[in-house]
Amino acid sequence: MTLIGTLVEGLGEAGFVQSSKFDDESSTLSVTLKSTAYGEIASPSKIPIAWRVENPLTFSLRKSAETEVTIDIEGLNMHPAAQSWDLYTKYMGSNPRRCIGDMSPCLAAEEKLAGDYYKKNKDDLLKGDGKISKILKGMDDLNWFVRKAINSHVPSIFYSLTTLTPRKLTKLRIDTKTHTVAGTAEPDESHANFGPASAAGLFEKTRELGKERLVSQSSTLAVAEKAAASGINFAKMLCHGESDMLPMLYKTGISAGKVDKIAKLFAYCPVDLPPGDTDPASCKGDSGRIFWAAKPGVTMT
Repeated sequence: MTLIGTLVEGLGEAGFVQSSKFDDESSTLSVTLKSTAYGEIASPSKIPIAWRVENPLTFSLRKSAETEVTIDIEGLNMHPAAQSWDLYTKYMGSNPRRCIGDMSPCLAAEEKLAGDYYKKNKDDLLKGDGKISKILKGMDDLNWFVRKAINSHVPSIFYSLTTLTPRKLTKLRIDTKTHTVAGTAEPDESHANFGPASAAGLFEKTRELGKERLVSQSSTLAVAEKAAASGINFAKMLCHGESDMLPMLYKTGISAGKVDKIAKLFAYCPVDLPPGDTDPASCKGDSGRIFWAAKPGVTMT
C-alpha cells in the first residue's frame, strides 16, 4: 500500500482530496477529488509523462499469492508530453502508419529516422522548452562517465521518448518479499491523441520497443540506472505487467521495478514554481518527483 498511500497523501497535501474512505469488507480505498489533478514528473527522472488523476479514484486490494498483493486501480492515467507526438510526426510524416508483419525491422527503420532527425536537429532540440528537450538537455549535462556509456544509445533513447502513448494504470502487483512491483497499463481511449496514436500503431510499437530495449540492453542496465534510476525501474515495472513478456524477462534476469525507486514517481514535491511551470526539476535525493496542478504545465503542452 506504500505506493498508493504515498500518491494519495501527496494529492491531499497539494489540496486536491475532498474525502477518502477505506472499506474493510471490500479492502477498497475510495478517494474523492475536488477536481482533476495533473502530476508532472521531474525532468531528471527521464519520463516525459504526467499523471492525470480523476474521479472516481479507487484502489482495491487483494492478496494474490503468499508474498504478493494486487491492487486494482481506477482513475489513474499516464499522459505523455505533447512534444512526444509532435516530434514523432516530424520525422515520420504527418500520417504515420502501423507496422505490417515483423515488428523488428519496422521499429529499426523508424529508429533510424528518429536518430537521423535527432543528429540533424540536436542543437535546436537542446534549446527547446518542451519536456523532451529538457530531458535531452539533462542527458547532455550528465557526468563524463555516464554520458560516454550511454552516448551511442541517445538516438534510440530519443526514439523511445517520442513514441509514448496515453495509457491508464489499471493494476499493480507488489511482491512483499523482493520489494518489487509490476504494473499493468491499458490504452486511455479518453485522451485526445488516442485516435492518431492508435492509427499509427503506437500502442503495439511501444510495447514491443520496451521489451526489446530492456532485453537487448540488459548488460548495461546498471549504468543506465545511474542516469535515471526511477525511469529504468518504471520501465521494468510496466514490462513485468505484460504476462507474455515474463519468460524472456526471467531468462535475462531482469527483475520487476524496485518499489523504493518507483515510490518517488508517486510522491509529491512541494516546490515553489513560476506560474504555468509544473516541472519539479529541482527535486532530488529522497524527495518526491511529482508536482500536482490543476492543468498541465508549459513543458507538457
